[in-house]
Amino acid sequence: MRFKIKEVHSWLNNLPENKWRKIYKVDAKRVAHFVNHGSNATLPTTLSRKFGDATFLREKKLAKNFVLHKIDEKKQFDRKSNKPIVETFNKKLLKIIYEEIIKLDRSGILKEKISQEVRELRLFIDNDARIYKSRYIPILKNLSKFKKKGKYESKLAIKAFMYLIDDGVKQYIKNYGGDQSTFSKKDKLELAKDYTEEFESQYNTNIIKQENANILPHQRKLDEIIFDTRNVFFKVLEISLNKKNPLPYILADDRNQLAFCVLVISIGVMMLLISMLCFLNIRL
Repeated sequence: MRFKIKEVHSWLNNLPENKWRKIYKVDAKRVAHFVNHGSNATLPTTLSRKFGDATFLREKKLAKNFVLHKIDEKKQFDRKSNKPIVETFNKKLLKIIYEEIIKLDRSGILKEKISQEVRELRLFIDNDARIYKSRYIPILKNLSKFKKKGKYESKLAIKAFMYLIDDGVKQYIKNYGGDQSTFSKKDKLELAKDYTEEFESQYNTNIIKQENANILPHQRKLDEIIFDTRNVFFKVLEISLNKKNPLPYILADDRNQLAFCVLVISIGVMMLLISMLCFLNIRL
């Protein structure tokens, strides 16, 4: 788990020994670096001292105390919220979800070929609203235009996503400390390729969906109509058991309407056959 510089800075300000002492951001950055990378980590040149204590014993001690403080904080929270049961359940749930995604062979951040460091960077970029709006969305729009014109190239897409990753690395270092060597060029290229593969897969999927959207419900394949009929049957049954009106669900989609019509016709045919059999048995 990584801790933000702001969080460390806030903790340092609340220490009794620092009540009348100003804590500079560079001090918080040093402590955060040791917290996130371990006490044996080497500080970047931007955080190292030219004069004075070059061993940073005080910062390492503060980093250790901060980690102990977080452990105590977590234990207190677990006692109050009875979290061990919840954690066990969450771990099992996450394991099931992860296994299902691997089964589906989904391309994205959970692919096996991505290293732990790259996965962490990917999660950070995907959850940063500023990077998402200013970089990710414009890149997707531009690449989609090239796809439509038939001028798309994977190499250019990788180059475009490298700009996104560079911005993400800068913001990551700003929040969690470190320097440009935290992520190697190989890691960045690996993540750019992953973004490119994901875009290509999603774009092709959307094209197929758009093509399927132009097909009328009765023009679909027989197995698709049967599958829709089965789903509508169970959904209508569920809504009816809850004493609700299933009509809005049926009329919400053309496929639902066709499936319901097929369902009604099938039930009608079955009832007709049963009644004919009963009539023949009575006559015999």
